[in-house]
Amino acid sequence: VINLIAQYGLNYVYVGDGRFWIDHRNPDFINFDKKVIIETYSHFWHKQNYEEERSEHFKKYGYSVIFLDDKILKGKNSWYKALKEICWREK
Repeated sequence: VINLIAQYGLNYVYVGDGRFWIDHRNPDFINFDKKVIIETYSHFWHKQNYEEERSEHFKKYGYSVIFLDDKILKGKNSWYKALKEICWREK
């Protein structure tokens, strides 16, 4: 996702290293201008309602969330699927 953001000049910053928190939650990528967050995750490591919980939490602070899970990020044309998801959901 970092390479995709750089390659296509998307206005997202990687903050998943702990440099930016929203009430005890650290998003992966953020577009500060549009208040959009990108969260990447695997179904294996995260509980079933992960998207719902994260989305509701960040929504309280005015952020919308784009989720890129392992189904999108793996396999053939994963970069295209991820880019399509980001561009479509960002609007």
